[in-house]
Amino acid sequence: MNNDPVITYDHTQEERSLKAKYFRKSLFGKYQPMLMFFAEELLILGFMVYLVYLVFV
Repeated sequence: MNNDPVITYDHTQEERSLKAKYFRKSLFGKYQPMLMFFAEELLILGFMVYLVYLVFV
């Protein structure tokens, strides 16, 4: 009888690294593509700059 364990390829690590590379966990908690993440960051930064502009100008 053959008692060798069946070796299957583990995809979870690859998926995790792929997700870490191309997706970033956004402030709203769901994973988004990098482009959306940067757009979100720019939106927040832009809003902050606008608030500073309102206060000091």
